[in-house]
Amino acid sequence: SDPWFKQEILELQSPEWYIKKWLFIGSGIVILTFLINWRNFSVINLLMIIPFAFLSFTAKRFLLLYAIVAGPIVIRNLSSFLRGKAWDKFTNTKIITAFTILWISGFTLIGIIKGTPFDGGRKIFGIGVEYKHVPEGALQYLDKNGIYGRVFNIYEWGGYIIWRDFPKRTVFVDPRGYLPAGLNEKINLAMGRPYLLDALENKYGFNVVLTGYPEVSTSIENIDMALLHPGWALVYWDDRALVYLRKDGKYKEIASRDIYNFIKPANGLNNLKNILQDKENRVKIIDELKRNIDVTNSQIGKIFLGYSYNEIGEYNKALNVFSELERTDNSRYLLQAYSGIAFSYEKLGDIKKAIEYYEKIMDQQKDAGVLYEIGRLYLELNDMKNSLKYLRKALDKDRDYLPVYPLILDIYRKQENSHEFDKLKKYYDELSARNAAMEYFQNGVNAYLNGRFEEALVEFSKAIEMNPMDAKSYSNMGYIYYDRGDMLNAFIYQKKAIEIDPKLANAHFGIAMIYKKHGDFLNEKKHLEEYLKLEPSGYYSRRAIEEIDILNNFLKKR
Repeated sequence: SDPWFKQEILELQSPEWYIKKWLFIGSGIVILTFLINWRNFSVINLLMIIPFAFLSFTAKRFLLLYAIVAGPIVIRNLSSFLRGKAWDKFTNTKIITAFTILWISGFTLIGIIKGTPFDGGRKIFGIGVEYKHVPEGALQYLDKNGIYGRVFNIYEWGGYIIWRDFPKRTVFVDPRGYLPAGLNEKINLAMGRPYLLDALENKYGFNVVLTGYPEVSTSIENIDMALLHPGWALVYWDDRALVYLRKDGKYKEIASRDIYNFIKPANGLNNLKNILQDKENRVKIIDELKRNIDVTNSQIGKIFLGYSYNEIGEYNKALNVFSELERTDNSRYLLQAYSGIAFSYEKLGDIKKAIEYYEKIMDQQKDAGVLYEIGRLYLELNDMKNSLKYLRKALDKDRDYLPVYPLILDIYRKQENSHEFDKLKKYYDELSARNAAMEYFQNGVNAYLNGRFEEALVEFSKAIEMNPMDAKSYSNMGYIYYDRGDMLNAFIYQKKAIEIDPKLANAHFGIAMIYKKHGDFLNEKKHLEEYLKLEPSGYYSRRAIEEIDILNNFLKKR
């Protein structure tokens, strides 16, 4: 079968050890019930449970099935064992009936009052669909605008769309996985490679791209990290899904009317901060966010709007937006709301209130950045003792959190604590150099992804100058030289990257490609195998496996 499924689909992956250990314990209990009931041993029950037990160790999707099958068998074994024992006083029918009624009534009451574990913010008592896991809002937008036909969707939403909308709306892929070999790879890569999306659109025909948020948000300039293709317009987004329409396609009027020209929600707050630097567009940016909230009531939209108000100095408006999120039960973005409220109060001059909200964050998530903010605010109140306490905690949490050092060094200087000052100052200088190198590295990545290769080489070179042990910059330069056909420099830089960091998987893949160009297939295979040890899953690991299979067949024939 296609290795893509076992690597990319969570429920098809093998259970991790923390799950497997409970599988071993549970299976041990099942075996024990068979042993104690040896007088009434059931071969049929044993044969029934063996395949489910085996499958549960191979993929997570079978865990529930194993539990469903094992439960009645365990109960049957135990009841059969106890039938011949003097346990009558413990099995009084009235007691069991009363306990069952209390159990059912208790959980019914908890469900009605939304107690744990039924306390999800969007969960309601009764039978229905848990919409936070499916793109219901996006589909309602498509319905409202009469947009039907084939949808280019992500794998996990296919089943719901079929159940909800077939035949008026069809999907590109669904969890049954009935696709030609290799198409799964193309679907995932198409979001980041416009030429692949064009090829799929021309071959299969679809009017809509319906996708989710990428796992990592970034602020790479001029790029929408959810869909890199410039020919598609973002027309709808909520907390779960994003909808894109072709700018020049069948629904171009809707695309022109509903397009978000500025907001790229998949790129996160860093991108928002960057675009807010352009004062001329601030009103348009805020208007887009207000439109989104009016249409979707998106929590992400509210976080973005509150953040925007803070960035432009409208602190009371930011407080109003973030406070609305604070009042939302179990908001996924509650900690971000607390952070925004704390920032607003600080700017309004209420330092103690700002500290109060940062401490609310600390109650749920101990983070070096939040500890730093509390320490910094105590310094604003001239409370050096508490400031030093929190700044030290921040360094205990993350020794490399750079903003802490200037403040804590200044405190040690004022206290004339030369021992602590000298120790931290030395590490601070080293850390500053590494961080400067990281900034150049990120600039290089931005330039590379935007096709500015000369600029990327300059930025990576600066990163290496600041940190000569920066293996990733060496490797990235190797890839640029490879793309330009300069195999000598490509080899030199990839080799240097491996010398610095033998566990840098990308460098092994890069040098394997160079060896392939030179026809050195043994070294190619060696580095591809090393790459697989370091990076056993993902797109390039699957390419490495395919290449190794080709090499093995080729080398056997030589």
